[in-house]
Amino acid sequence: MPTKINSYANTVTIDNINDTQVGNGKYITAMMSDTYTQKWFKQPNYFWQRLCDVKFSDHQNGYTLGDHGTFFKTTDGGSHWTDKAIGMNVPFFKFVNPTPSTFFAVGEFGSLYNSVDTGNTWTKVQISTKANLRSIVMNS
Repeated sequence: MPTKINSYANTVTIDNINDTQVGNGKYITAMMSDTYTQKWFKQPNYFWQRLCDVKFSDHQNGYTLGDHGTFFKTTDGGSHWTDKAIGMNVPFFKFVNPTPSTFFAVGEFGSLYNSVDTGNTWTKVQISTKANLRSIVMNS
């Protein structure tokens, strides 16, 4: 079967697979070439918070958020992370960034926060629910 290796995401895509090739008792194995080099490396983690969402806007700039209003950002591909707390001590589950500098984050107790400076400062967006918000989607 023709395949493609995406070393940026460390995934293998298999083209044209059908139901006769997969299923109960059938297995797929991906073999890596001898010239393959590891692209992912474990980084030391000095933070104890549970992280719930992570996104990279390019190969250098990434963001993640989680418990206790945690929001981290990296500008060097994940080698170093800077803590830019959202300011509300509740779990945050998801975020979107419709522009490179604008973010919206959602969490427990109807928490919806907005940043317009790549997560350096955050402002609470007033909404009428206290329900836990576990997802956010922005349509263009």
